[in-house]
Amino acid sequence: MKKIPAILLLALTVLFGYTSCKQETKDKMKETGEEIQQTAEDAGNKVVEKGEEIGDKIATEWDQFSSDAQDKLTRIENDIKAKEEALAKENKAQREKMKKEVDKQKAELNKLKERLREKNEAFRKDMKEAGDTAKQKREAFEKEFKNDMERLGDAIEGLFKKG
Repeated sequence: MKKIPAILLLALTVLFGYTSCKQETKDKMKETGEEIQQTAEDAGNKVVEKGEEIGDKIATEWDQFSSDAQDKLTRIENDIKAKEEALAKENKAQREKMKKEVDKQKAELNKLKERLREKNEAFRKDMKEAGDTAKQKREAFEKEFKNDMERLGDAIEGLFKKG
């Protein structure tokens, strides 16, 4: 008869210990899931920040190039104007010959100005689209990742409910 209370006490202790461990494990799994989610969000934010830094650096480098190119084009334009002024001092034959050359240079200068303007517009458009695309991809990733974490958390809870 003494064995029954001892066995009953032992069974209750094991059952209580199992239930306690089960709850601790469940709590620990939930904490781990939350930590993983936070780590993923932090990593996603760092990727976005790094992308913004890179975008800013690229934009700064492009702005510097564009500014330098515009300065050079302005110097060339001034040189062409100086050549045109010098043409007035030349004889008629020399003036006609040089005018053709100056006109070619003017046409080339205008082509370069137009190319730079077009590339500036294209660059700004590309940067905006890249930023929009990156934001959309990040938001889609965050949504998918959160859903995956929810499913994992639900699966873990379901596992312990079955057990």
